[in-house]
Amino acid sequence: MEGLRLELSEIIEGVQLALSDKHVGRRWVSQFILSSMSSDSLEYAVKNNLDPWASVYTKYHLDNPAVALMARGLLREYWDGRDGIGNTLTDVRKVYNRLAQNPVNQKLLKRQDTLLWLNRAVTHCYENVYNFTWES
Repeated sequence: MEGLRLELSEIIEGVQLALSDKHVGRRWVSQFILSSMSSDSLEYAVKNNLDPWASVYTKYHLDNPAVALMARGLLREYWDGRDGIGNTLTDVRKVYNRLAQNPVNQKLLKRQDTLLWLNRAVTHCYENVYNFTWES
């Protein structure tokens, strides 16, 4: 849940695998971006109006220069394309559809407060991910 951080070795191993295998890479990047919107944390995030990027930044040690460098490379690798990060995070329906694949999320996604939060969160997340990826 909130505040949990992955071990650096797990992150490095995941990034290396994601860079070596396109299928794994797309799945890992999707998980990377949407991990703060999983069913166990989605309701908490909505209730507390949390920024998903702040959770991702903390969870994946993006304050660590080595991790940040690898993460930027991975995000740049999977930025473009129909299912790329940029295309996904500029379309709240795509994020909604990915979240709705989880039956627990479906109930939450029917609530007005969740939809309002999701619209704000996706916009804010795109801005932060873009800035992190390209302006450093």
